[in-house]
Amino acid sequence: MFGLTTLIALVCVVVGIALARMTWWFWNEARPESPALAPLEIMSDAAYGKADEAQRVAMLDAVRMSTSNVPVSRPMRTEPRRPVGRPERIVKLPVDNAPQPVIDPLLK
Repeated sequence: MFGLTTLIALVCVVVGIALARMTWWFWNEARPESPALAPLEIMSDAAYGKADEAQRVAMLDAVRMSTSNVPVSRPMRTEPRRPVGRPERIVKLPVDNAPQPVIDPLLK
């Protein structure tokens, strides 16, 4: 019924599928996940989309890493930031008696 070549081919296909599955499992388990990405994972949940603003803030605060006792969602300043002005440009005025560049003397 099955020849030796067919049996070897089936074994190779099964081993290949097993190796692909093991590789997929390894990549998913070994992938490092930064704790800073936890809020994004919460935001992608359907429960976050259905929650009101107070629940959303509570959900995000529960997964955020904070080094201080101050909640992250509370603003640190009361007034908005003032825009930083650009430094003034210093424009040098041309000298009155400077020689003018002449491109073509016949075009004067």
